Amino acid sequence: MNANQMINMVIRIVMRRFLSRGVNAGMDAVGKRMGGGAKRPPRDSDHRS
Repeated sequence: MNANQMINMVIRIVMRRFLSRGVNAGMDAVGKRMGGGAKRPPRDSDHRS
């Protein structure tokens, strides 16, 4: 594995973490904007991991 592959792998891992966090925050904002966000899962199961 060369340096480029290592860098790409690290970037992919970091991006995946940021993206999953961003998607959760985005869905939250959309749910609140739609008024209520009834489809939102309970926050407890989200933060337990």
